[in-house]
Amino acid sequence: MPFYVVKTPNNEGEATAFSPGRHFACASDGTLWCCYAGPDGGGINQIFLSFSLDDGVTWTELPAVTAAARDQENPSIAIDSLDNINIVWHGQIAVADWEIYFCQRHWSGVWGALETITAVVERQRSPSIAIDSADNVHIVWVGNGWGVNVLFRNVQYRMRTAAGVWQAQEPITDIASHQLWDSASIAIDAANIVHVVWSGLGWGVNVADNNIQYRQRAAGVWGVQEPVTDLATWNHMPCIALDLTGNVHIAWYAETLWGAIWDIFYGERIAGVWQAHVQLTNEGGSGWDQYQPSIAIDTSDDVHIVFHGNGWGVNTLNYNLQYFKRTGGVWGAREALTDRAFDQGYPSLIWAFHPTVGGVKPNVLDNYLFVFTGQNEVGVLRVEFFTPAIAPPPPPPPPFRINRAFALSREEL
Repeated sequence: MPFYVVKTPNNEGEATAFSPGRHFACASDGTLWCCYAGPDGGGINQIFLSFSLDDGVTWTELPAVTAAARDQENPSIAIDSLDNINIVWHGQIAVADWEIYFCQRHWSGVWGALETITAVVERQRSPSIAIDSADNVHIVWVGNGWGVNVLFRNVQYRMRTAAGVWQAQEPITDIASHQLWDSASIAIDAANIVHVVWSGLGWGVNVADNNIQYRQRAAGVWGVQEPVTDLATWNHMPCIALDLTGNVHIAWYAETLWGAIWDIFYGERIAGVWQAHVQLTNEGGSGWDQYQPSIAIDTSDDVHIVFHGNGWGVNTLNYNLQYFKRTGGVWGAREALTDRAFDQGYPSLIWAFHPTVGGVKPNVLDNYLFVFTGQNEVGVLRVEFFTPAIAPPPPPPPPFRINRAFALSREEL
């Protein structure tokens, strides 16, 4: 199970956080792209983008996407059918002001202008991004300053057309209870129905506990909100993926009966009906925590989940990466992917239903690949890439795109 370094050092412990957003994507020619946060020369977090032309063995970092005076963090990436790279993130403008930003890198290598999605002098955080079949960009995030309940964090949505025009912002929630920052996750199916999950307070019977919620947008209209959980425990950070028939799959972490100890859970919505949840880990009784699951569905509709947790292997006190796979509806045994003496975390699997190019979905794989925030044997923070098998030599890309990744960036013009 080879690991390869995307960037080292990268002194940011949440470089690939958080799990609801995607930080890793594949272009139609097989180029791998990873976005992450990391410090510049002055110690300010900026947004970075690296690519690999050899299936993740070696990586090249482009000049920073941002050059801001305050921290820019938690990027999310989506690649459209033309291989334009779309990135959203939140950036700090003032001490209590985080806004959402967007930038697109044309397939030729030219960056578009930085686009401000929100400007409300409030806190907006951790956007998640997806592409539909027409290359429209869809994003969701959690922030306050909107609607009737301006003092409360609510879930927001906005679409950017393939022509580059932002549509009116739409509230997914407007409730006098906080929705959990960093918790909104988005996916879009074959019919361009938008599926969103998040965690928040104020729902169902257990209004004082963060529970997982789901809502979909079809033909521009938001449907009825559906509770995924309604428990007297906190449920956090859902990550969403869809199978080839459009069924919804999510993974999250939640408190168990042991109190503030966290385990990994899985939920599935088949033909519009939520099935019984599956608890994948049960380590609360031992006092070990499991966090930040990322989920992907492969070309056979098998389910892959990667997360970080402690209590495993030799280095039980450290967070290490763990993996589950469901094949034919049956979950396999947990597999330990790392057992290091320093914390590893925030895995992000490749997955996106769109685009489809030449009949192929570049981000629906026949296996699983992910990036994560790792530390080496002496505790140096870095961004790493994982593949379950030794990467074969990649096929040469089409001649008209062969040097695309090396095209001049905005900072080089």
